[in-house]
Amino acid sequence: MGTVEILRIEEGELTLVHGERDHRVPAGNTVSFDASFAHAYRNAGERTVLMTMVVSVPPPR
Repeated sequence: MGTVEILRIEEGELTLVHGERDHRVPAGNTVSFDASFAHAYRNAGERTVLMTMVVSVPPPR
């Protein structure tokens, strides 16, 4: 596995686009995924999204 991202949604609702799928992540939830695949973040709501992001990059080989 490559780079992993972990997102904790504090306020609002994030739409995580990962590959061909959209995932709604409301406040109070955490999601982790393989960030080596195409991905994007979207706020389709009216409230500001506040999130904490942790990125784990594997060491070089």
